[in-house]
This record gives sequence, structure tokens and C-alpha cells, in this order.
Amino acid sequence: MGFAKEAVVGDYNDAKIAKAYATNSTAKALATSVMSNALGEGLEEVSEELWFDIAKGLQNAAVNLGITQTGNKLETFDGWNLEQTLNRYALNFVGGLAGGAIAVGLPGF
Repeated sequence: MGFAKEAVVGDYNDAKIAKAYATNSTAKALATSVMSNALGEGLEEVSEELWFDIAKGLQNAAVNLGITQTGNKLETFDGWNLEQTLNRYALNFVGGLAGGAIAVGLPGF
């Protein structure tokens, strides 16, 4: 990956500056990719947890209405304990952040 002596980036006409600019922009792109992937994965994990709670709530509604034959009720939103629910969602988000950031550097399977 060579840079021509006459490499022009913006108003600069120096190969060393062009190379530094290219390296810096690659680092910025990687950082942006890591952050966006981490944020996306964190939000995905939270949305999955929310869908689990909604599904459990629908099961409980079906039990209450006598639609299902089983009388099994599921614990929804941690028994409506806001602190536990928020902790669970926060932990899922943090786990997704870590997993998403790590996954950027791993080769595809």
C-alpha cells in the first residue's frame, strides 16, 4: 500500500500527511464500526428480553381468560418489581455492548 509522492488529501501535498490521514480515518471507521455494532447488539438484547416479558404476559392473560388448559402463570416483568426489571434490562444491554464490540474483530463463521 504505497502512497505517491504527490498524494493530495484536502489541501495537503505530502505523502506522510496523506498516510497519517488515511490511517487515522481507518481508525475512526473501526471505532465507529465497533461502537455501532456494540450499540446495535445491546439494543437487540434488550428488545429480546422485552419480547420474552410480553410473551409471558400474553400467556398469563390466556390463563386468566381460561383460553389455555394449563394453569401455569409465568412471572412477568419480575413480578412488576421495577428495580429488578431495570437491572435485568441493563445487564442485557451491557452484555450486548460487550458482545457486539468483540464480534467486530472476530472472523465470520
